[in-house]
Amino acid sequence: MIALLFRNLHFDGDTPITDWEILLRVVADFTIVIDGHKFYEESEFCVVEFAMQIREWVESLGKRETDFSYDSLESDERGLVRLERTDRGWTLIARDQLRMTDRLLSTEEVVHAVNAFTNSLRRETLDRFQIDISRFLLPELGSGHSSRDGEPQP
Repeated sequence: MIALLFRNLHFDGDTPITDWEILLRVVADFTIVIDGHKFYEESEFCVVEFAMQIREWVESLGKRETDFSYDSLESDERGLVRLERTDRGWTLIARDQLRMTDRLLSTEEVVHAVNAFTNSLRRETLDRFQIDISRFLLPELGSGHSSRDGEPQP
């Protein structure tokens, strides 16, 4: 099982007003857990920017099976978090990852984790800051991978 977790959600600087400020200034301590073990951990992580990019990638899965690469406007380094397709599943790779893993992730596991993460982030930013990030998280586009529980839609 994979989980995308965040805690200590806050603003990096002043209250964000513009879209780019929301993307880059809403930050948290971000952790990726695989089978109960911390795989990646980063403080001051741009969680809305990451959520936008990974949600867009999930929405495209029904149309194309391309790799995912999170590239932040806040970093000169590319591929901070990546999912690479193999013939048997997805390999997770992160810059400065805490451990190596040969665990392959199923599409369903990844979709479920992304949906849980984005739903939780949407709720918490709205509840804590009255900021609705829904516009950054593509609505269901019919890719078959956007249901709430991570199961494909008919």
